[in-house]
Formats: sequence, structure tokens, C-alpha cells
Amino acid sequence: MTIETVSLLDPFPFERISYRILRTNENKRESKAATGGWLAFYIDGRDVMNRLDVAGVAWSDEYTVLNTNYDVECRLTVDGITRADVGCANEGGHASKMKSAYTDAFKRAAVKHGIGRYLYDAGELWVKVADRYGRYDVDPGELQKIKSAYERLVTGTARSEAGEPTAIPQPERADWPEFYIWADAAGYDRNAIVRLIERIRIEQKMGRPEGWSLAMVRRLRATIEANAGQYRKASTNGAGVTA
Repeated sequence: MTIETVSLLDPFPFERISYRILRTNENKRESKAATGGWLAFYIDGRDVMNRLDVAGVAWSDEYTVLNTNYDVECRLTVDGITRADVGCANEGGHASKMKSAYTDAFKRAAVKHGIGRYLYDAGELWVKVADRYGRYDVDPGELQKIKSAYERLVTGTARSEAGEPTAIPQPERADWPEFYIWADAAGYDRNAIVRLIERIRIEQKMGRPEGWSLAMVRRLRATIEANAGQYRKASTNGAGVTA
């Protein structure tokens, strides 16, 4: 049997995507039941493990329990690069809290390697909800809406009322060659800029720079210009000594 190799960054099929209601419009003060809520997509920790296994990379994970509040740090190493993040526990007993904290830390660290990071672009989706044994869940009639929203996120297309694919306008992509021509002409240090880009990727959980929009690169350029002294190449005198 042949196993198809995939990239760490490839989207997951909809069948492997989970979703949950983050909050609803329930008004307890006025005893009004919820009619809708905001939904978010997420992936299961086992699917992250499977993605690492089939992507053809060498990986390992290490964990540290940070405190008695069940905060756990995961250090996930992929092909020699280690990235870390901290996970929190869900409700439940000791074993349940530990398991959920480890899984949350693992998934968060995986996002820093790019796995499932595109799900952050989805934002929150408004859907109808129904009461299921004392808790709110997605109304079954909203499934097609959820599938369409995920399809739009992954492919940039959605379905019209007639069921035909319709294009979704995509943001204009960055022109990195033009950006670096500008940076070189302005005397900026490429290494300093690369470090800035990597910091932005980590802090804002963004994907690879080649997928950034033109608007994002314009903001990057504005940041560099506003802090020009940090990114200028060091000048040297005739003896090769930094001025």
C-alpha cells in the first residue's frame, strides 16, 4: 500500500475537522434561551500526530508541567527545529485535566510549525444553535453552511445557491522580490529583516511569508521605516571598522 506524503502546511479534509460553539447569545438575566452562537474550527491532537508521521519529517515532543494549575509546556522538534507553547486544562478530574493540557500544548506547538495555522484565518462563524440535554450545540440544519465556510477558507471558493462554485476575491499576494529590491536600495540589513519576519510569524501565528498579502508586507515596510535605525546596515570606514 502506498501512503501519500503531504506537507505539514496542507489543509485537512473537512471530515477531520472539528468545531465547537465558543459562546452564544443566551441572555440568562432575561431568561432568554440562545438562538445562535459563534463557532470555531479546530483539529484533534491525533490528527496532528498523523500529519507529522505522513509528512516525512523527523519529530519528537517533550513536556514540562509548569505549575499546579495544570499549565503544560510542549517542546515540539521537527527536523531539528524546536518550537514551544503552553497548553491549559479543560474541566474534569486530575487525569482529564492533565490529558487536555498535554494535548492543548502539543497542538499549540504544532501551530508554530505551521500545522493547522490556516484555521486562525477562519475567525468565528455565526450559526444557529439548539439545546441538547442542557448544553447548546450546532443546529443540524447548519451543517452545509459550516462545510461551505470551510471550503471557502481552504480553496477560496464557495457554493452558490445553485450549487455551482463561485470565486471568492483573494487578497493580492506580496511581491517579495520587489520588497527586497526596496530594502537593499534603502540600505536595510536583510538578516535583520528576516529576523523581524520570523518574530512576526511566531507572535501572530502567521503562515510562510510567500503566502502573505500585499497589505501585510506594506505594514511590514512601514514598521521597518518607523524603526529605521534598527534595520540599517552597519556602516564601515575605510579600514573596515564599524562606524
